[in-house]
Amino acid sequence: MASRLPSLLSFSLTFFLFMPTILSCQLCNSSNPIPKSSPPCTSPAPVPKDDTIKSLCSRTDDYKLCVTTIQCQLPIHEPLDPAMVFRLAMRAVRSNSKAAKSLAVELLRDPKNKPAINALKDCKELYGNMVANLDSADEAVEVHDKGTVSSMLSAVRTDIGTCKEGFDEIRLPDLMAKCDDLLVKLASICLAIAQAASLM
Repeated sequence: MASRLPSLLSFSLTFFLFMPTILSCQLCNSSNPIPKSSPPCTSPAPVPKDDTIKSLCSRTDDYKLCVTTIQCQLPIHEPLDPAMVFRLAMRAVRSNSKAAKSLAVELLRDPKNKPAINALKDCKELYGNMVANLDSADEAVEVHDKGTVSSMLSAVRTDIGTCKEGFDEIRLPDLMAKCDDLLVKLASICLAIAQAASLM
């Protein structure tokens, strides 16, 4: 038992050190809630593993969220260039868009949400549109189509805002606020990275 103690301590320390990164990769839906999408302001900023990440994330409004979001998805055998960092940022938006859509479907099944049924249906459709727009932006990067990248990312931001407006119009609490708030931050990171990397 004593011989196993150092290895157990080593595992616990490793898990503790990387826990903020693990949390940042969880989704916004009810089955995988995000307690905090980035470390508290009082904690040290995460240390980028690559200068490309550091350079591009420094151009965003949320450096810590950017770094942790990118690093928890880092490919093992693929070269890390600005286009890859951008794709990883888009992957985070895409994953959370799908999670938000799943949550909207779940909320639509609950009879107590009947007053918000139209807003939830609109949000569900908008989240699907966001995934399609991100796929188009991904394809546009391949062919260096900066105009399409720009228009698709702008459409994603518009869709998030439209979902929020649906709840404002019926004067009910925004049931998708948790997902939408995270999506706004992640979409902003995508836009900033795309601009910094001259992809749009």
